[in-house]
Amino acid sequence: MVRRYVRAHAADPDLSGASMARALGWSLRQVQLALQHVGTTPRDLIREERLRLVRERLLRADCEHMTITDLAYASGFSSASAMSTAFRRRFGVSPRSWPRPGLRTRFGSAPMVTARIAKARTMLPHHMCR
Repeated sequence: MVRRYVRAHAADPDLSGASMARALGWSLRQVQLALQHVGTTPRDLIREERLRLVRERLLRADCEHMTITDLAYASGFSSASAMSTAFRRRFGVSPRSWPRPGLRTRFGSAPMVTARIAKARTMLPHHMCR
């Protein structure tokens, strides 16, 4: 239930453990305990979901017009800098270095990278860029 809520509201820049608890009719402590059972915290879950949104949009051809700043704000991050730092820590490369459809990157068209991107695209939900 908590994960579903975060997935549905991750792009909201005001999403927090407290706002999540209010919306679910729980106390913040109940949310924290529920997430502790799966080894995460409200803050970490929100960040991971926002990073998933950024990565998803980086892989979508219909989002290639979005700048890194656009991606950050559309995914709920407070700034492009905060998003870039979190992205680099999570994925080991900056969002600017992440392969994007139609753009040449430092990764080129190496078969392994191309196959990984193709697989990731097939697992993406089909919704519009925001």
